[in-house]
Amino acid sequence: MKIIYFNYMADLYGYSIGSTIKALKLFGALEKLGHSVKLHWLVKQNDNGSNSNSNKKKNSIMISLARAILFTPKNLFKNIPQFFREIKILKAEAGDLLIVRLDAFRISALWAARLYHLPLIIEADGASSYEWLTFNNGRHLWSWALLWCERLMLSRSQGIFTQSTEAKEYFCQRHNIEPEKIAVITNGADIVNLDDAQDNELQNQLGIKKTDNVVGFIGSMHHWHGVADVPQLIDRVLAEFENTLFLFVGKGGALENDLHQSLSKKYADRVIFTGHVENERAPDYIRLFTVAIAPYPKIDLFYFSPMKVFEYMAAGKAIIASRIGQIKEVIQDGENGVL
Repeated sequence: MKIIYFNYMADLYGYSIGSTIKALKLFGALEKLGHSVKLHWLVKQNDNGSNSNSNKKKNSIMISLARAILFTPKNLFKNIPQFFREIKILKAEAGDLLIVRLDAFRISALWAARLYHLPLIIEADGASSYEWLTFNNGRHLWSWALLWCERLMLSRSQGIFTQSTEAKEYFCQRHNIEPEKIAVITNGADIVNLDDAQDNELQNQLGIKKTDNVVGFIGSMHHWHGVADVPQLIDRVLAEFENTLFLFVGKGGALENDLHQSLSKKYADRVIFTGHVENERAPDYIRLFTVAIAPYPKIDLFYFSPMKVFEYMAAGKAIIASRIGQIKEVIQDGENGVL
């Protein structure tokens, strides 16, 4: 079978890296089963849907009002040029199946699939409408249009897959989708192979001693990753346990600068920030952890399938994580982790 995949994510190897890797791994596995997969990333990586200059200019009330009024129509209108781009791809590829990542206001692929009589499967990893309604529901957003587009894509598709039971339940309840139409495909991670020589070299580079206990975190420093509470944890742990340090692997997020400045100054030799690490190197750093943490905060709809938890498990690490969402399904308290 020849599969065509459309994805509209911006910043594929930044904040969207988990979703990017999942797509690459999933379709790579389908290719190993004999299928042909053509991946199409349809958004330019410097086009993340935001206006980078909006904060640099002092906006008048009229300009702000116009942006608010035109935001939703502008996004709906984008379906027209997108449709012509997509049918050009479908005509050239001559595929048997179209898989499309669900994205706010995007319905063009539904028209394109119908034009070429292709079965349409929706990858609904994120609860897109929930994010928009919860975090971006300002006057610029026409909620009814957002929900209508999402409902149309889901209801008219031949199948849907999402990353967690929580996400599945959200779509079923919000759009009255039949549960049997949605499959849950969680994230995952490859088993980590040991490499003592490489570990020793990396330890020396980072200044980690053989006798050190390493509390590790991998990911970006966003609010929803729970890192706002980590400084309190660090204060308590380092005050009580000697030969212990904290290792933060990754970069990005609203809290990154504050954490780096405050903790590096206070615990110069006991808190390490690596900055950006290529995904292929992530297991090398996780192997250095004694204890791995996933301190997610309480979130009303925790629909994530946390990549870091699976990466920790694949490396055989002791895990301390929040008792929330899918985490409490894959971590049994006191058996393969502590919740």
